[in-house]
Amino acid sequence: MSQAMKSGLLALGCSVLAFFIPVIGIVLSVIGLIFGRKARAQAKVEGDDTASTVGMIAIIISVISLIFTVLGLLTIMSLSSGLGLMSTM
Repeated sequence: MSQAMKSGLLALGCSVLAFFIPVIGIVLSVIGLIFGRKARAQAKVEGDDTASTVGMIAIIISVISLIFTVLGLLTIMSLSSGLGLMSTM
């Protein structure tokens, strides 16, 4: 297994786990993005199309997971601030 494929699979694992572990989803998404880019760059040098595809899939999943995690955090923060305002009325 090439180094690019190892990086791609690590990125894919981190990005998929980011969906299921929301507490550390941001960190896992960023790790998935970093290793996905690394896999794509290494795959380009090695000429490994499969590793490049795995890296691209990991990048896409990481971005989607990051968006969902940030939106979820913003929703929780806005709801909690709204509840705080309601208690003062």
